[in-house]
Amino acid sequence: MVDESNVVNLVGALIGAIGRSLGGNFLTDWLSRKAEKQKLSKYITDKYLIQLQYLLESLYFRLYNMKERGGSSYMKHIKGNEEYYITSSLYALGSVLAYHRLLLFEGIYSQIESLYPKVGSGLLNELDEFGMSLDNIKVSLPDSNKKVKFFRYDRVLLGDVLTNEEHFYNFGS
Repeated sequence: MVDESNVVNLVGALIGAIGRSLGGNFLTDWLSRKAEKQKLSKYITDKYLIQLQYLLESLYFRLYNMKERGGSSYMKHIKGNEEYYITSSLYALGSVLAYHRLLLFEGIYSQIESLYPKVGSGLLNELDEFGMSLDNIKVSLPDSNKKVKFFRYDRVLLGDVLTNEEHFYNFGS
């Protein structure tokens, strides 16, 4: 005969073991996911966001230099012409445009979105709006002083030139 108290103890021990096992598995899974999320966050920050911040700051300081410090005339005085200033300004702008496309093509915006809801899509929208605002700028060509608009595919081309390694290292030469 089977002693009922032994069965009750055995069933209780079995339920406890299963509960601890499931609880342990859930805890292990939760901690593993948290660690993966932290690892992905660090990777995206280190590989992409710090560089984007640097490029945005570089563009900001170039624009500040143009507006507040007469950068174009200073460079013309130093270099003897505006070519360096134009080339380096296009480089500062093109770098931001290129990096925006890189983040898009490599799926970084969606990864940021999965880590921090609304941040990835917000960053994507802000950089898209920045690009579209360039449609309203008319650029004077240095040789003829003719006014031209800087349209979307002009920006795409500039960004693509800077993402192509062969062109990247020869830009401005």
